[in-house]
Amino acid sequence: MADNDEKKKQPPGDDEMPSLKDELHIEDLSRCIFFKDQKIFAAAGPDLPLLQMNDDGTFISLNPALPYRQEVHEEVVTQSDEYGRLYDALGQLRRLTGMKYKGRTLYFVTARHPENGQNLAAWFDDDMKPHCLFIGENVLSAIMVMRIRDRMIDGELSRFDEISSN
Repeated sequence: MADNDEKKKQPPGDDEMPSLKDELHIEDLSRCIFFKDQKIFAAAGPDLPLLQMNDDGTFISLNPALPYRQEVHEEVVTQSDEYGRLYDALGQLRRLTGMKYKGRTLYFVTARHPENGQNLAAWFDDDMKPHCLFIGENVLSAIMVMRIRDRMIDGELSRFDEISSN
């Protein structure tokens, strides 16, 4: 009897917890967007990988047959060139499309924002030295610059007096 009481007190193992597809009630393609714990999930079918969309614009592919975990510890592998510019999944340099600073192309770089951990945006001078963008003393992440771009017509950031670079 004591063994059964102890088993009841232990937290359930992965094999005893419901799968994520069961928790979200994914049965067919009549619904493809789901919400759980203030997170958004996209499904293309009950047995296909789910995408968990993060606040920073990234997403994680999850196995729908496994139980849901609040925190997913994934090692994110990024590739960059010798100047710190990031590559995308297709091996192309990640540029901020439609954005320039003083006529120079802006790139996603490996340096990260001190508060939110997002990759920074930078332009490169003739010596390939990166220059990050600032509003006052606050450095701008690439995501922040993209939000500014969405409110612009020509994409030239240097026309704004408050945006500077180091």
